[in-house]
Amino acid sequence: MARRKTSLFDSLFGQFCVVTGACAFSYALAWPLETIKNCAQAGLPRPGAGFAERLAYLGGPLGLYRGAAAGIVCGALRNGCAMVAMNGLANPLVTRLGLRDQKN
Repeated sequence: MARRKTSLFDSLFGQFCVVTGACAFSYALAWPLETIKNCAQAGLPRPGAGFAERLAYLGGPLGLYRGAAAGIVCGALRNGCAMVAMNGLANPLVTRLGLRDQKN
């Protein structure tokens, strides 16, 4: 959608912004599920506890997002930087070296 409705993909900074935003949004959606999964794997608060018991152990719904800010920012920046490295450095180098098939 960002490619069709905006011109963000015309620059490396725009690509960085789109990828970083999409990644941060995805991390924010998945973070609570990951937190519950980690509690289940660790056997917290006790082995066999249900969702409600684990939620209470974490301190309620906001407890599902404990540590999320650092994780979301870190993951989003890593993926944004990887996109810039791929599109700004690797792809032009591969093309310049003649390692890419040219399509008409």
